Amino acid sequence: MKWIYITLFLSVGLIHAQDIHFSQFYESPLLLNPAAAGASNSDFRFVVNYKNQWKSVINPFKTIALAFDSRIYLNKKKKGNHIGYGFSMYNDKAGMSKVTTNQVNLDLAYHVYFSRSSSLSAGVKAGFFQRNINTTDLKWDAQYDGKAYDPSKPTRESAIFQSFMKFDLAAGILYKYYSRANGGRFELGGSLAHITKPKISFYSSDPSLNFKYIGHMHAQVKMGENTLFLPSAMYALQGKHQEVIFGGSIKFLIGQSTREKVILNTFTLISSAIQFGAYLRAKDALIFTAAMDYKKNMVFGVSYDVNTSKLSQASKRRGGLELSFILKGLSNAKTKGNRNDR
Repeated sequence: MKWIYITLFLSVGLIHAQDIHFSQFYESPLLLNPAAAGASNSDFRFVVNYKNQWKSVINPFKTIALAFDSRIYLNKKKKGNHIGYGFSMYNDKAGMSKVTTNQVNLDLAYHVYFSRSSSLSAGVKAGFFQRNINTTDLKWDAQYDGKAYDPSKPTRESAIFQSFMKFDLAAGILYKYYSRANGGRFELGGSLAHITKPKISFYSSDPSLNFKYIGHMHAQVKMGENTLFLPSAMYALQGKHQEVIFGGSIKFLIGQSTREKVILNTFTLISSAIQFGAYLRAKDALIFTAAMDYKKNMVFGVSYDVNTSKLSQASKRRGGLELSFILKGLSNAKTKGNRNDR
């Protein structure tokens, strides 16, 4: 029995040693890349992400993240090059030991427009995270008398898990292209997280957090008068661990605004839309997604991970539920670029 709980405890530590991640990575732009701050063609963007994972195996891992970003134009009349800024925070609780991580970040990015269709941005993220652990619900070998578990018995454990706080730093770049002729869109970005290599362990002798390298891509392709294909992909490398996720969704436009269609000579501005898709996280999960756009400034998303890894025997293929919500302040008609941006 002792080894069961040691294994569970260590599994929490090993899994959580890697960063939080969302299956809807394309709906958590600031967590993905600080260069995304101010990249949405809207007055502001507010994002909420929530994930509940591994409920069928152990106490669930729960993560909630909030983010806000906006922009400051250097020339309000031309509305081209601008400074993007953002704020993000998340709370993550993992497993039986409730290893809790709270992090707050500030993002700053500079966006340069090469033309009305393409731009490049570079950004930095600075933040602090705090970690703590709650051993109240853990069970120890010394609390078994050979026949039954007695929580009143002393644990005889000498480990002391003290809360701590560390500084963290990240940087990234993002290229965006938009075709005004057909509404096509393409973006490619890369970021480097944990530049300061902070320690995340409760033991001072443990190694620091590894650099995390992230590459990501998202596109929009017209398939029909009211149909879009939205492929996305992400690759992340952190120490010996890597994450590969790719897939896409089909978006069906419902209703169009004639006035806005004339302004941009394209179909991309819509009253509402629905989309369905599927993604694959290599050697881990098949992800099914759905989303609804409402009045051009709100997006509600939901996804579910179907576990396909070796853990599927224990999880019964039930990975986790994830929800997302995006609220955007609408720009005026002079704003450059693709206003159907996330």
